[in-house]
Amino acid sequence: MQTILVRFLRGSSPYMAGETAGFSEDEARALVDRGVAIMLTGNDVKRLRAAKAAKVATPTPELVLVRFVQARGEHDPKPPLPFFAGETAAFNQAIAAAFIAAGVAVEADKPEPAVAPTGTSAVPQKDVKVTFVAAARGYLMGEDATFSASEAKSLIDLGVAVLPGNAPKKTFPTTAGEGVDVLGRTDREGLEPAGSSRS
Repeated sequence: MQTILVRFLRGSSPYMAGETAGFSEDEARALVDRGVAIMLTGNDVKRLRAAKAAKVATPTPELVLVRFVQARGEHDPKPPLPFFAGETAAFNQAIAAAFIAAGVAVEADKPEPAVAPTGTSAVPQKDVKVTFVAAARGYLMGEDATFSASEAKSLIDLGVAVLPGNAPKKTFPTTAGEGVDVLGRTDREGLEPAGSSRS
């Protein structure tokens, strides 16, 4: 008995519209009579095989890995959404070249196994806590966040974060001079807010 190839015009469990399958002549005829599929001719089969062979022979385009960079000034170009400075992504050569030419990305090295930043554990999968010294990736200066070791390393390399022990001391500036009493301020020895009745 000969196997007949049919292409489904609409779904018929377990086949979906557009799929091709082989059936006995009786089964194929029944599908065609129900209007679910059409029989494929010898020429159709040759075209399908040629298309499949061409698809296998077509090499995939070379991808280029880029790292997005932080804008240096207010008017400098910024990485396109959804990407943030320090993140890497792979694009075809034309798109990667356009990002590099626009100044929002640089060609990145091929990814290597994650290496923990200096001063942290050498376990590559371990999360690392960093303190931001500049606003970046949705965090404000002074905020702490935890990232994978490779992400933490790239944030530190960009200069927007440091390990918590290396963070600058937080200072709270005041506009009042040394001899001025500020209501509610109790950081000077012997001063209490006006009208306070502490027991």
